[in-house]
Amino acid sequence: FCECKDVRINEQQLKDFVLSEIQRQIRVFVFEEIKNGKPENNSFQVEVERIEKQLKQLDCKKTLLFENLADGKLSKEDFKEKTAELCEKKLALYEEKMELLQKLNSTYAGEDDAPKDLGKYAGIQELPQQLVAELIQRIKVFPDNSLEIVWNFKDCIKD
Repeated sequence: FCECKDVRINEQQLKDFVLSEIQRQIRVFVFEEIKNGKPENNSFQVEVERIEKQLKQLDCKKTLLFENLADGKLSKEDFKEKTAELCEKKLALYEEKMELLQKLNSTYAGEDDAPKDLGKYAGIQELPQQLVAELIQRIKVFPDNSLEIVWNFKDCIKD
């Protein structure tokens, strides 16, 4: 008798959860390494945090633009133009963030308690099958719809 046969979870919810957990593992690993004696990389982390803050501000500006369009305070042409500008800025910031995370992470390549070349995963926004296979041993879904990920490396959050 298997208690799990009726356990179901929405595929998109599962993907979103796994993606956010991978991103969290990377952030925690990098933060712990800085905290535990690699302060020369702290400036990278500060820069990444600055960029993340700017990305959030751009998202807020985009929301405000949409509200102004809906309220009739902004024409469709102006909305498209300003949204395109925001997208360009966001893309440039995202690329800068990726570069910084990869530089920061290159220090940690080859560490035993994390996946090799962790930097190549920094800033991921999609969940390719190869990535899941490389980082995750299995995912447990429980009857209460809670999830547990068993990693192929030392869990940076639990340990």
